[in-house]
Amino acid sequence: MNYYRNLIAGVTVLTLAIAPVHSQVVLQYKTAIIDDHPQPPENPLQTLIMSTTTHDQARYSPHMESPQEKDALGSRGGRESVTVKYDNGKVATGAENRALFVYVDNATDAILTTRFAPKAALGGDRDAQIDSIWLAPYFLSQFEGDNLPPTSAPRDLTVYIYSDQGGQPGDVLFSKMIKDPREFFDVKGDDLAFFGLDLSNESIGALPDIVHIGYGNAGSDANHYVFPPSPYATRDLSLVGRQDRWIPLWDYRLDSGTVFDQTVIPIRARFSSGAEFRFAQRIENQIYTVDKPIKPLVLQEATGGKAPISYSLTPALPAGLNFDSSTRTINGTPTQVAAPTRYIYRATDADEKTADTGFTIEVSPATGGFEFVDIQYDDGEIAGNDAPLLIFFSRGTGYILTTRFVPKTTLEDTRNVRIDRISLSPYFFNQFNNSDLPTSAPRDLTVYIYSDQGGEPKDVLFSKVIEDPRDFFGVNSHTLKFFDLDLSNEGIGILPDVVHIGYGNAGSDENYYIIAPAPYTKRDVSHLYVNDHNVWIPLWNVTARGLRPLDQTVIPIRARFSIGDIALHTTEDVPDRDNRQDVLPVAFTVHGNYPNPFRQSTNLLFDLPLPSRVTVEVVDLIGRRVLTMPPVDLAAGWGKRIKLDGQSLVPGHYLYRVLVSSAEGTTTRNGQLVRFR
Repeated sequence: MNYYRNLIAGVTVLTLAIAPVHSQVVLQYKTAIIDDHPQPPENPLQTLIMSTTTHDQARYSPHMESPQEKDALGSRGGRESVTVKYDNGKVATGAENRALFVYVDNATDAILTTRFAPKAALGGDRDAQIDSIWLAPYFLSQFEGDNLPPTSAPRDLTVYIYSDQGGQPGDVLFSKMIKDPREFFDVKGDDLAFFGLDLSNESIGALPDIVHIGYGNAGSDANHYVFPPSPYATRDLSLVGRQDRWIPLWDYRLDSGTVFDQTVIPIRARFSSGAEFRFAQRIENQIYTVDKPIKPLVLQEATGGKAPISYSLTPALPAGLNFDSSTRTINGTPTQVAAPTRYIYRATDADEKTADTGFTIEVSPATGGFEFVDIQYDDGEIAGNDAPLLIFFSRGTGYILTTRFVPKTTLEDTRNVRIDRISLSPYFFNQFNNSDLPTSAPRDLTVYIYSDQGGEPKDVLFSKVIEDPRDFFGVNSHTLKFFDLDLSNEGIGILPDVVHIGYGNAGSDENYYIIAPAPYTKRDVSHLYVNDHNVWIPLWNVTARGLRPLDQTVIPIRARFSIGDIALHTTEDVPDRDNRQDVLPVAFTVHGNYPNPFRQSTNLLFDLPLPSRVTVEVVDLIGRRVLTMPPVDLAAGWGKRIKLDGQSLVPGHYLYRVLVSSAEGTTTRNGQLVRFR
């Protein structure tokens, strides 16, 4: 008992007896008395009050007006969360049934804590992490009769997480000073007023089996806190003290006879399973070229499993490739063309638990030095906050979404870049439950390719209005639904080393698109164009109402580029693009112009399936024909070229049309070119 008496010597408690609403608050100073107490039960944490939920379908809100809470972190990888609370939402009552608030005087470093067993709450042996906590502190300025300014007095706290040492707080695992975010209110009732604190992004890491979560004064000594104990049947969870000395709350007794042996400091916490057995990153889809050795691909290790962990890859790889499970490496030289095939990469731990991830492998035919490069930033799912809540938000008709791409990996790579196809996953207003638009409402977009200037989109290199080709679907899942758009025959031509690909609304003002950002850790890839202000805004500078900033998300646009050189031949020359002299192109394809932009002349490059007469016209952006090349008769074949002399053109942006007349009729392809000064 001497230990407790020494600790409490400089501490006085004040009970504030509160009658029904609108009654006068009575202040009474009392002296704390320490009473002997029986030993706590052997397993004091066995009566945790908790709520656990696992969700199968994601929630969403098109306008994101307010966040929606969910206890589960979902079925993705078996990650779950659990909210643990001991209080009943009310302040405990003392003598004469009055609400009981306790004030610790001359002890600005006094700390209140409550003990939690996060791993036991989650069940099993998975590591636990902290997601959020909820606190209900009160301050002197909130009680009538106090001489502090009622609304301007600071209400600041330091929040702590401790390890456990013999049932008491041990080492400080985390601390952070915060301001009470609640609007100022006078204390008039016995309902606890909680506020939440998100700790999921604080890098606290895995927690011990038992932790103590608490708070203490910070900064403002005058307006220190008044804590409201709350009823709870288990007696040994909360403590009051300082960093090195702690008193169990149930050992307090006021000289009025009030005891705290069935109360708790009202602190709530949500924990999540932190280290489920899984692969931490997505594996990029792979495109290889037949008869060309691949760069060895080392697949990632799984995390969270019990060693030893073995790895497998199914189904069988394309001919010439092999997988070494001991080094997790794919290598070899593909010997046959293979269509895109989905592969399952599986890890199996010592307890026979498995973790899977998937990716595709494709082997393309030899293309005379061409290779395809697929770039994908998203992970196939819509971003969520820590609840997790799916993030959808609308931006109206005057907005364009873009994502930046750099197809070549080195500055020394001088090969030409062209676009092959893109994949988009837009959502529209009529796909959400609160919309009165019919399912037949149009879903149209304008697709754009921009040049780059200082990391932002600059000039429009290509644009096209398209209809969303997907069957109509209502949004009830967090999985992104992509569709492909083939741009290989659009005559776009050679691209700059850096481009921005995007889309915006077109045609239907009522059924505008709704943005669905996807998780991505790099902060500088996507932009939003705001038409009203004629400005590009980085996506990571945008905050959806009620949610975290979008600083770790991306507009989910995927792209495939072809990288390589088309030899510039004379019109009489027929290059052997596929190393097979007897095979002709199956379609009239324009590969664009090189160089682009140009100063004096540029070369239009195309493939002809039949002998044809070819005419080239150049028009300005308002449709006036400014240049016509004389018709040229060409044989069928690959890599045809017409040199276009543009010295008569005023520097600027132009459109060109290539008209091909053959035995099968007339075909036209369009493209864009830019002349420099």
